[in-house]
Amino acid sequence: MNVNVIVRGSVRVLSAALPALLLTAAVAGCSGSEDGATDISTDETSETTDTSEATTSEPTGTTGTAETTDTSDTTAAPTTTATTASTVSTGSSDRAGAPVPDGSGCSPGYVDTLPDGLWFGYASSREADSFSFDLACWFTGDDAVLAASEDGAESPPPNDYHIRNDNTAERLLIPAPDVTVEFLGNPGDPASAEIVDYPTWVAVATDRAFEPAVWVEIEDGLVVTIKEQYQP
Repeated sequence: MNVNVIVRGSVRVLSAALPALLLTAAVAGCSGSEDGATDISTDETSETTDTSEATTSEPTGTTGTAETTDTSDTTAAPTTTATTASTVSTGSSDRAGAPVPDGSGCSPGYVDTLPDGLWFGYASSREADSFSFDLACWFTGDDAVLAASEDGAESPPPNDYHIRNDNTAERLLIPAPDVTVEFLGNPGDPASAEIVDYPTWVAVATDRAFEPAVWVEIEDGLVVTIKEQYQP
């Protein structure tokens, strides 16, 4: 009786302990599986993170803003041009009613010799080394109209030029050694003009009934060119 009771008690104890042992083993098995799953999940997350970084690391450049800026710079340029130049006038109205002669003018001051420049007048008393010169004013265009009106002459003047010679004082001019002369063989025909030297001009001057006016160009105090002026 005592033996049976002991055996039965042991079996009962073992039977009672068996579920606890199985539960412990199951828990241990589950813990190992979770650790393994955790390791795998971590690796995948790492791989996923790497893939995401590779995808998002590429820049997404835009060109719309730069193109808009260039267009704005182009359209911002000023459009006002050349209006000032159109207001510049070359007429005599800008000269307060004072006509301006051609060349270097006709008022160099009260001096015995003419300064360098281009001067209009009448040559006389021609010598081998000098000639006398009566300075005058030659006007053309609008200036001729104004000058003729001021002088009480026909205005507009015939042939679009007007000569004013208020002062008949003469100056002595010295020709340069290489001076050239544009000589009118026939003063009434501009096509008769020819280039001659100074001695020839002096020699033929006394043979003509009419002596045209001349332009003289002076450089360094000497006459370098003489040109007879055709007057229709």
